[in-house]
Amino acid sequence: MELIKNFIVKDEYTAKRIGSGSLEVLSTPFLSAFMENVGFEIVEKIVDDGYTSVGTYIELKHLKASKVNSNIKVVGKLISRDNKRVRLDIKAYENDKLIGECIHERVIINISDFLKKLL
Repeated sequence: MELIKNFIVKDEYTAKRIGSGSLEVLSTPFLSAFMENVGFEIVEKIVDDGYTSVGTYIELKHLKASKVNSNIKVVGKLISRDNKRVRLDIKAYENDKLIGECIHERVIINISDFLKKLL
């Protein structure tokens, strides 16, 4: 299963704006968020009603800077599922040039049971 989604780099996504760096370029935390969003949306397509997934692991390489207003294409692929654990390969591109890649894991959970544990 694969999903492709596009994001535009906004000023509020920059390293300078969020405090993770001093430059007005796409921050690594926001690149990670774009990738995790794609992973979440992939898994949502395979879970039953009453279930969702939570991110548990991400190993990310941010390979190239991107300026404000850049279009970032994120491509996610489901690479394995072992019961409740899902593993995804996700890559990000700007103008077809690889700018980031990650392995992301999510765990499928029962929403009601999960929320009860928080009380």
